Amino acid sequence: MINIALVGIGRIGLVHAHTIKTKLSSEVNLSLFVDSMSKDLENKAKEYNTKYSRSFDECLNDKTIDAVLLCTPTNTHTESCIKALKSGKHVFCEKPIATNIEDHLKVIEASRKSDKKLMVGFNRRFDHNYKNIKERIDTGEIGKVQMIKLTNYDSPFPNVEFLKTSGGIYLDLCIHDLDLISFLTDKNGDEPVELFTWGSAFLMPELAEFGDVDTAIVSVKMKSGAIANINTTRFANYGYDQRAEVLGTKGNLESRNDTPTNVILQNEIGVIGDKPFYTFLDRYENAYAEEIKQFVESIINDKDVPVNAQDCLPALKMALAANISLKENRIVKIDEIK
Repeated sequence: MINIALVGIGRIGLVHAHTIKTKLSSEVNLSLFVDSMSKDLENKAKEYNTKYSRSFDECLNDKTIDAVLLCTPTNTHTESCIKALKSGKHVFCEKPIATNIEDHLKVIEASRKSDKKLMVGFNRRFDHNYKNIKERIDTGEIGKVQMIKLTNYDSPFPNVEFLKTSGGIYLDLCIHDLDLISFLTDKNGDEPVELFTWGSAFLMPELAEFGDVDTAIVSVKMKSGAIANINTTRFANYGYDQRAEVLGTKGNLESRNDTPTNVILQNEIGVIGDKPFYTFLDRYENAYAEEIKQFVESIINDKDVPVNAQDCLPALKMALAANISLKENRIVKIDEIK
């Protein structure tokens, strides 16, 4: 049994708390909630029958805690990762672990010097659809990858206060898809070489006041010549739309939306089926459970984590390149990002 402290009980933190309680309670003891800001800390601790603290340092000094789940705002991740590793805790950190390359490399170095595990929370890698696509790409079933098309339409619309500290649409939302591009092509040694994006604050014009957008397209050219396209928005009114298509020289793979049921009604009106799940919690509940399960197994069995800090460096570079492309309206070479 691994004793874990949940640091940050905001939206994603409570996703992990729910997942651990409902799916991993036999393997994980959620023993402490830590949050310096939340007004709901005591109530949530009671709901999950756990201790609570306002102090991250107090958490790190607690010898009964084996690992921390860092679910705090993006701009706190680098410092928190390094402090936790130095204190002797295993670390699971929500993506991204940094908002610039210098800080990301600091975390890589801290992880290298530590004998504790550091895993980054890119949950799409653990989703049954994306895993199946990757396995079939890696076995050569569709030949060489020619084109990747990813759809990531969020739901519901996040609140403005969250968006102000999220790092922006590319570092917060699109980074999942940018990581998928690396994940799906890494066995073949492919890598991104240049990127261009279009974006607009179409749904919430006030996002433009802090340089963010809510609707975007990202196009990435790979070293092999393959092209990857991401269509994304902060809100689709019909639900959480998550689709993928990969065209290869020998075939095409497509994953459609998961839905509450696969039952179809056919009558004189038309053919009617379920809408996609409405939120990311419903859609990726099993993926969240699987990533924490594998993190815990890495600790227990002293094996490499499935997603380390080095693995997700390409996604950060692409996200930062997208920020520049949006601001300067130009194609950005990935090797510009240092």
